[in-house]
Amino acid sequence: MYCYPERITDELLDVIAREDKLAKYLDIPLQHCSKDVLKAMNRTGNRESLTALMQKIRQRIPGITLRTTLIAGFPGETEENFEELMEFVKEIRFERLGCLLTLRRKELVQLQ
Repeated sequence: MYCYPERITDELLDVIAREDKLAKYLDIPLQHCSKDVLKAMNRTGNRESLTALMQKIRQRIPGITLRTTLIAGFPGETEENFEELMEFVKEIRFERLGCLLTLRRKELVQLQ
C-alpha cells in the first residue's frame, strides 16, 4: 500500500495488522528526514518523528515490509543534512529503498 506518512493512522495500522487479505507492506515516500530539507519540499516531519513512526509501524505489524524513496542532493541540502539521511537509513533498515540522486549529488559522488 502506498501511503504518505501523515496519512498513517492507528486505525490504518490496525486494519493492516488484522486483515489477512492485505499485504504486510507499506510504501511510504519519505523523500528525506532532515527537517530543513523536508520544509524546502513543502513537507512536514523530521528525523525524530519519522523514526518514531517507523518504529510504531514495526511494533504494530510484525514482519511488515517497509519501502521508501529518498532524494539526495535536493537544492539547499547540506553535507550535514545528507549525513543525517544516511544515518537515518542505517537506523531504520528499510527492506526496499529507492533513491533519486540529483545532478549535484551525482557529481559529488563521482569526485569521491
